[in-house]
Amino acid sequence: MAGRPVRRNMLQRIEAAGGDDWLLEQVAAGRTLASIAEDVGITRPKLNAYLREEARRDSYVRAQEQAASALVDQSLAIVDAAEPQTVQVAKLRADTRRWIAGKLDRTQWGEQQGPLVNIDLGQLHLEALRSASRPVIAHEDDEWLE
Repeated sequence: MAGRPVRRNMLQRIEAAGGDDWLLEQVAAGRTLASIAEDVGITRPKLNAYLREEARRDSYVRAQEQAASALVDQSLAIVDAAEPQTVQVAKLRADTRRWIAGKLDRTQWGEQQGPLVNIDLGQLHLEALRSASRPVIAHEDDEWLE
């Protein structure tokens, strides 16, 4: 790594802050990458790229799922602490955290969408016209003929 002083410096800073375990704990606690990167002394894009490397990608995804739960917990605490005069601000803060939680862990906190149904009214109308223009053949055993 002698030819990569920027990466070496980044790795030294991460190790000095507590290494991969510390980084993943910070992510799991719901901290933003920007605030973690600022603490470490590197840029957010470099930290993001580092966490998404193959060696730690799965751990990062698990930490994000834990972060989603932490954000939902934070939302509840914000709403519980709201006063009548701060309800709108508390709602905005809680909704934002809940929205982020839904993006980080769609299976547990995301909005569940039903199946998409595509109805072609033009086609249904044409089929109705075709069936209406077919002749109806009455049978002697039909009750309505009586």
